[in-house]
Amino acid sequence: MQAERKCQRGMAIVSRTGDASDFVSLSTTRRAFMQRKHVKLGLYIMVLGGVWLSGFPRSDGVKCFGYTFTKRMWPYNTYRRRFWIGVAAIMIVGPIPYLPSVQAFFCTGIIRYFGKISFALYLIHTLGNKTIGSWLLNHAVSMLGDGGYWSGASGFAIASSLYLPIIIWWSDMYWRAVDIPSTQFAKWLEDKCTSRSSS
Repeated sequence: MQAERKCQRGMAIVSRTGDASDFVSLSTTRRAFMQRKHVKLGLYIMVLGGVWLSGFPRSDGVKCFGYTFTKRMWPYNTYRRRFWIGVAAIMIVGPIPYLPSVQAFFCTGIIRYFGKISFALYLIHTLGNKTIGSWLLNHAVSMLGDGGYWSGASGFAIASSLYLPIIIWWSDMYWRAVDIPSTQFAKWLEDKCTSRSSS
């Protein structure tokens, strides 16, 4: 709820002034430091580096172009991918409080909607992949013929364009039917428990 209000306040500032500089509450000294161009550039580079590092390949990552240096930095084979994805998450999330323009992007309506249904999407996507997703992919590839890379890539693109609206719709239904009522029930139960303990 508080994050929702902060997003709304930030979007009002951006829409009113066209600038997101007042979106983050910072001291005057820190704000002046964060407004320096080289500091902002460094923060943007850190976010982009985190996005790149979050794509660490699932298998043979240290043999892939652009990721070979990671073998020297983390020599252990066990949990190598998890380690680098954790580092990437810190690199992405850490600078965001100091980048109001990035915050404003994450406060757009579509991003906030996907944030609301993200847990439902996480729960539903495996079921969707195993049922309608694989069925759509098989039919799209068979319609285009087994002609190699391009028919497979085109079949994947066609199947994905049909599958994404379905899985988002299923996630939205789950969010409305299960997630929202369970959250409201948990809030009600918390209010009941805290009111009894305070009396």
